[in-house]
Amino acid sequence: SLFRTHFERADESIKQRLTVQHRMHPDIMDSVNRFYEGQLTSGIVEPDVARAHGLTIRGRGDLPVIGPDQHMVWIDTTNDDRGAEWAEPKAGSGQERTNILEARLIVRMLRDIDDAILSSSSRTVGPKEIGIVSMYQAQVRTIRSEINRETKDRPFKAIKYELNTVVKYQGKEKPIILVSMVRNFGRSAPARRRSSRANVARFEYINVAFSRAQELLVVFGALDTFTPYPVELPPMDANGTPSIVPVYREITEMVERKGAMKQASALGDLHAAAGQGRRQ
Repeated sequence: SLFRTHFERADESIKQRLTVQHRMHPDIMDSVNRFYEGQLTSGIVEPDVARAHGLTIRGRGDLPVIGPDQHMVWIDTTNDDRGAEWAEPKAGSGQERTNILEARLIVRMLRDIDDAILSSSSRTVGPKEIGIVSMYQAQVRTIRSEINRETKDRPFKAIKYELNTVVKYQGKEKPIILVSMVRNFGRSAPARRRSSRANVARFEYINVAFSRAQELLVVFGALDTFTPYPVELPPMDANGTPSIVPVYREITEMVERKGAMKQASALGDLHAAAGQGRRQ
């Protein structure tokens, strides 16, 4: 950007980095700090209180999927809700970048959050705001269609959602953010070249998508597709050659260490969703 160009050229005596953030719980901040060379710190006093979402979401077998102490959760969509392998359509099929499994998992999560808030004794005044973000416009349309189907006869009562692409979400924030990563190459598929120009490979897109949340970030993405995905990170506020960084691997390993990596099947059986994708 023009601002970055001027910043890089400016004398050190007249510029300063702003590294204290007041939006995110520190667990969410940790996921994006690699884009700031680890310099971000949290300025939130008692973040576990100030950024508490208070939700307990239970899935298959009444086991917890999200607890009150978890602020970033990754739902692995490598396999579908019944544990069968899932993959995107083959190249050349004429289909846009969509993932019906993730769309339906997001709708399921919205319903679970709505029900959890309605049944909570500590329900706050007014609906809980939730942002839904995807890297691809076609997936936004798919998610919207699934939400409309779900809420036709039973509208949400305790939540208010805003659905859009990551580009449209720049500068916004919500207490809860759900992110659909869409891409899924499949375990059994031949090794595929992961394009550095794809939306999911652009550090700016990843940074914006993951940093909109204040209290809870839930990412829906195929672990087998994204952990090896290389991302180019240029030096922050300086000229130089970009480094190739396994950003997703670092993020997902952090999530796993905190016990917040869940399988799609943990949310329960989506029934109709299982027949919509290509299984290996």
